[in-house]
Amino acid sequence: MEKLDFPIEIIYALKKSIKFVPGIVYFADHNYIIKFAEGKSLILLEIEPKDIINKSLYDLYEKTQIDEILEVLNKSGEYRSIIPFRNFHFDLWIVSIKDSTNKLLGYLGIAREVNDFVNTKSSLIESEEKFKLIVENAPVGILFADKDGSIKDVNIMLLKVLGSPSAEMTKQINLLTFPPLV
Repeated sequence: MEKLDFPIEIIYALKKSIKFVPGIVYFADHNYIIKFAEGKSLILLEIEPKDIINKSLYDLYEKTQIDEILEVLNKSGEYRSIIPFRNFHFDLWIVSIKDSTNKLLGYLGIAREVNDFVNTKSSLIESEEKFKLIVENAPVGILFADKDGSIKDVNIMLLKVLGSPSAEMTKQINLLTFPPLV
């Protein structure tokens, strides 16, 4: 790995611009002590950077959560997951930073708030469960098929109407090639 030599003005400009990043960018040293933290989501969390600088990652997260993250980081050098933090959810990406001799310097983390995504996903799962209940309990036969005629799913009532012994056998029928019943 080659050493990058930036003028102090560029480093200063990078630090200042990170304040406007939608999320949080932070660096923790090899002892898990936060040395830098900036980003718009700190405002969302009502955290001042000075309140977390020189604190351990263990002060911010549950011990089991940090242990899991560190286990993955030590194996692959990278961790990514959606995690809850306070009343929010964040897409968290952390990478291990090493020098040219492979010595661990610390961890760079980027956390992006994804509450809208998590809430939408939860709503979709809830809607899917309701839809499934409606189809399963419908008083009429219902089937779902692809445009090529392959049956993908059927409800119990359709099996009764057709006199089919199982959903698996019914799914073997292709609606476009099956001869009409007379």
